[in-house]
Amino acid sequence: MGDDIDTNRTIIKSATSNGFVYLWENITSDNLEEIAFENNSLLKVRISASKPGDYIIQLAINDIAGNKSKDTFNLRWLNIGVATNELD
Repeated sequence: MGDDIDTNRTIIKSATSNGFVYLWENITSDNLEEIAFENNSLLKVRISASKPGDYIIQLAINDIAGNKSKDTFNLRWLNIGVATNELD
């Protein structure tokens, strides 16, 4: 799904498949409520964090035939100033 990301700005992540069911999740066991997804069931999602830390973000994809796939990336949310731009 891509390289790990270190940032303090809202990011936009995209999967590359169409015609599937998507679910973006924070699977970091102790920081679940600290990640916000604009809409975690879309192919392209905005992700932000409420405080600095390391998070594991997972995308699960299911199709109508019952096939399932998952991929993850590491997100390090930084505490450096105020961000004004999004990272795409």
